[in-house]
Amino acid sequence: MTKYFEVTRRDAAARLGKLLLDHHYTTPLILHPEKDSPILFAGSLWARNILSPDEVDPGKLFILPDKPMPLHARPEIVREINDSAKQERQEWVKPDGATGQLIHPACPDIPHADMYVIGAAKQMENNPRMLLDTVIHIKNNTPPDTALYAPALATPENLCLLIYLGIDIVDDILPTIKAYDGIYMMPDGEYKLSDLPVLPCSCSVCTNTSVEDLACH
Repeated sequence: MTKYFEVTRRDAAARLGKLLLDHHYTTPLILHPEKDSPILFAGSLWARNILSPDEVDPGKLFILPDKPMPLHARPEIVREINDSAKQERQEWVKPDGATGQLIHPACPDIPHADMYVIGAAKQMENNPRMLLDTVIHIKNNTPPDTALYAPALATPENLCLLIYLGIDIVDDILPTIKAYDGIYMMPDGEYKLSDLPVLPCSCSVCTNTSVEDLACH
């Protein structure tokens, strides 16, 4: 059980909830990592450029430092690397405040956390079966009142599906990356900005912005 996340309503696997941090944040939640995000990653142990527990703001949720792995890493390798990561973050055993844990799809043992982060989620963009199996694996092995975060995966096209699967938190990392590559994203697919005579979206921003203006940014 966690005191930092509360589910307020369910509809099959989808749900509404609240992250109970320094402020209350309703979920489903879209994170903007470049801004003052309520959820922060302490860093990768591969790079050893990680925060220390003394730098943690107890009003935020911190994803514990870990060793991210590629999607198709063998289970025995995943177990070995997970064990080494545990040893290297001993000082994080009992940090104050809410914590998140990175979970690789092949991870057999899921430790306690207030939020779980799907490891290698971006690599499942075109593998819906593995994404579904991973969500089911995590849900079946964690308490029902813990949040689930799929980083660098959400787009206008798949956002509703991710929420329907029971993912509580996503971010705008993937749309931002694609925008820098000149890709214009809509719920029905992706378009090259250079191929559009006008922006097809009818929101207030797009109706007041030309293709040329957007390309300049």
